[in-house]
Amino acid sequence: MRCCLVFDDLVGQDEVVSTLTNMLERDTLSHAYLFVGPAGLGKTQAAYGLAQALMCDKDGAGDGVAGSKGACGICNTCRRITKAIHPDVQSTAPIGASGYLVDQIRDIIHQVSRAPVESKHKVFILFGADQLNESSANAFLKTLEEPPGNTTFILIVHSLGTIIPTIRSRCRIVRFKPLAEYIMIELLQARTGCSESDARTALAATSNVLREAETHIKSIGRQNTRSEAIFTYRNLAALDDREVIEAAGRIMDLAVEPLGEMRKAHEKEIDEQSDFLSRGALTDLEKSHKRQLSAYQLRCMREVYTVFASALRDVVCMTVGADALASNADVLQDSTRIAEVLAPADVALCLEAIARAATRTDAHVDPKLALEVMLFEIRKVFLCHKQ
Repeated sequence: MRCCLVFDDLVGQDEVVSTLTNMLERDTLSHAYLFVGPAGLGKTQAAYGLAQALMCDKDGAGDGVAGSKGACGICNTCRRITKAIHPDVQSTAPIGASGYLVDQIRDIIHQVSRAPVESKHKVFILFGADQLNESSANAFLKTLEEPPGNTTFILIVHSLGTIIPTIRSRCRIVRFKPLAEYIMIELLQARTGCSESDARTALAATSNVLREAETHIKSIGRQNTRSEAIFTYRNLAALDDREVIEAAGRIMDLAVEPLGEMRKAHEKEIDEQSDFLSRGALTDLEKSHKRQLSAYQLRCMREVYTVFASALRDVVCMTVGADALASNADVLQDSTRIAEVLAPADVALCLEAIARAATRTDAHVDPKLALEVMLFEIRKVFLCHKQ
């Protein structure tokens, strides 16, 4: 069996694949990794792939024997790890307005001290590890430096410079290289059969995150959300106060519609697992579900903000005569019209309003309220020039 099988889809990350594969084959794995690189390069995929390589059921993989570690990618264990529902692979993201809470880290430390539920190994994935502030980092240091032998930490960050040095020094650093836009467009076309224009639009809606762009293309719900956001963008200057609030409500309803399906899937999983998981393990699973729902809602709202921001950046492209750099082909006429009356400084004011809305949402302000305020602020700029 090739132990790098689960890494085969890491496009453009040959060095990462080589590094992880060599460590698995030579049994020289570290207890802690720091996966570094911009969003959309496969850091999450690689993290779950490494967990699969440590725990796979098939052909002796994951049994702790040097040279035998690998992953089939298709067994029950591998599938559940991919779906983020394996009890011994726990993922965490910051929930505090200023980053990870100390209580979150204490919960991780408690989980580290417990025996694995099914496997012989446990993996903890910390998203946004650069949001470990001084207090939470200090609480984490000893466990990160000297975890039990059956425990692996994978910390995921966008930039090495944002991580606290004491955390960075305790991890093996694995760097992910950015992909050129044309490569991402080609990949999206090959994987989904979409046009080049649709690929550009999906990348613009998802901040050039390849994985999210692919999901966007395949998701009718996310496309409907974008369509409603674009409709509002086109007509914002003509809407009265009540209509702005109604528009925010429609966008919000579409953005969070998939949450209902996620909740049903979570309930089904709890029912399926309740017969053989302990009460503590079920509680952990419920907490994981809650974090997934919260993270998904934030991701949905960030995508809405990104749609507005990308459309406004197209306005700047039109203003400076760089039409070819515009990302949203379906709103070029609207962007051209707006560019005729808005200066780049005006667009900057709109982009600042979007950034404030994203910050408020991340700080757990009611997302519909944050969206409403953003729309009113952008409309104010538009009305000042009476398009």
